[in-house]
Amino acid sequence: MPRCYPMMVDLTGKPVLVVGGGVIALDKVELFLKFEAAVAVVSPDLHPDLQAHLAASATSPVPTGRATWTGRPWPWAPRTTAP
Repeated sequence: MPRCYPMMVDLTGKPVLVVGGGVIALDKVELFLKFEAAVAVVSPDLHPDLQAHLAASATSPVPTGRATWTGRPWPWAPRTTAP
């Protein structure tokens, strides 16, 4: 059985990277925004709910608790086709 430890971190204003744009990424982004982190999402595609969440976050008057999206694959993503 793996040994785990709880980690208490103040994420206010801290940069957080979420790689991927699916349902799991949506859950993570929502959680990080609750703690006012500065979230960056990197994914070529976004789940529709995550896209709506990012659009709403962009209009937040407070810079912390915002999320941005870069519409490209993560640099170390496996290639699906030969170069």
